Amino acid sequence: MANEPMTEESQSTEQHKKDRLKVFRQSRMAARKRAMQFLYGLDLQRQWSFSELQMEYFIEMLSDMEEDTETLEGKNLENALDYMKKLVGGVVENITEIDAKIRAAAKNWRLERMEPVDRCIIRVAVYEMAHVKGVHGPIAINEAVELSKSFGRGDAPRFVNGVLDRVWRSLEKEMEQNQEDGSEAGNN
Repeated sequence: MANEPMTEESQSTEQHKKDRLKVFRQSRMAARKRAMQFLYGLDLQRQWSFSELQMEYFIEMLSDMEEDTETLEGKNLENALDYMKKLVGGVVENITEIDAKIRAAAKNWRLERMEPVDRCIIRVAVYEMAHVKGVHGPIAINEAVELSKSFGRGDAPRFVNGVLDRVWRSLEKEMEQNQEDGSEAGNN
């Protein structure tokens, strides 16, 4: 049965799934990109709060000038903007925890010395790895590296990858420890 040729209907269904996955990935990448840009503005101002009006102005400004509105339409664009808001709000809400994780992972680098763009890309990825269900660490790392190729300087992709890899390994250890602690509590 596994070697049977695909029918026209199953090929169409398979293509539809691939198309939906592609659009999903595009919308997530667009959301990460926009979140990084919004956070960059907050980072430069050294202000870790924002108003809904600031967010709406930012979104309006993007819709007037960006290519994402050409590739993402309707519900897909709405989903990308919702995810961007989730990322920005999550990073702002958890900035102290996120920065502590970055400091612990960034060997020989003070957070303040990092390029602001790299710092914002890393913050988004750390938030996703630590707080967004369904986002696997290597995926968040890969997406961050891709962003750093577009927005970072020189060896930014390698730097971002190295820091995030150490953060991910640390998070995996935390998750393992939490599972062990939960197992031990259940056995008592």
